[in-house]
Amino acid sequence: MFAFPFIVAFVSSVFWIFPAIRNYKTNLFLYFLILAISDPIVITASFLIPMLGQRLYLLFSLLTIASLRNLFSSKTLYLRILILLLLFGVTAAFTSITAAYISIIIDHICAVFIFLVLLLSYVSLNSKVKGYHIILLLYEVSIILKVLFVVLNVELGLGYFYTTTIFEMLIAVFFSVYKETDNKLLIDLKNV
Repeated sequence: MFAFPFIVAFVSSVFWIFPAIRNYKTNLFLYFLILAISDPIVITASFLIPMLGQRLYLLFSLLTIASLRNLFSSKTLYLRILILLLLFGVTAAFTSITAAYISIIIDHICAVFIFLVLLLSYVSLNSKVKGYHIILLLYEVSIILKVLFVVLNVELGLGYFYTTTIFEMLIAVFFSVYKETDNKLLIDLKNV
C-alpha cells in the first residue's frame, strides 16, 4: 500500500515526457525536460536511499528556476535570484526535511512570479491573455499547495496527493497538445 503513491507518481511522470517533446526548441523546453526527469529519478532514489528524495526534489526545484533563464531580460537579476535560492537551498538541505520543503515552496513561488511577469508582459504588449500562461501558473500553484500540505502534515494529504496528481496529469496532456508559441486559447481584452 505504501508503494501505491510511488506508482501513481511514476505514471504521472510518464505524462510529463510528452510536454518536453512538444515544447522542444521553445523557451520552456528545459523546464518541461526537468519536470519529465525529476519524478523518475526522485522515486528511484527514494527506494534506494529514503532520505535522499526530498533533497533531490530541492535540487530539481532549483533546476526549474535555472531553466527559466530565457524568460529574464536581465542576466544580473537572474544570477542574483539563482544564487540566493541556491544558498538558501543548500542551507535547507543540510538542516531539516521541513526546511528543504520550505525551500522547495520558495523556489516554486519564484516560478509563479516569473510566469506572472511573463503573462503580464504578454498582456501589456498584445492586449491579450494567453491561456497557456494561466495553465503554467495553475501548475506551479498546485505544486506549492501539494508541498505545503506535506509540510503542514494535513490529514487529507494522501487524498490531496492523488487529486493534484490527476490534475497535474491533465495539465501535462494540455502541454502535450499546446506549446507557448501557439496562438490558440487567446482572450482578446479589447473585445471583453
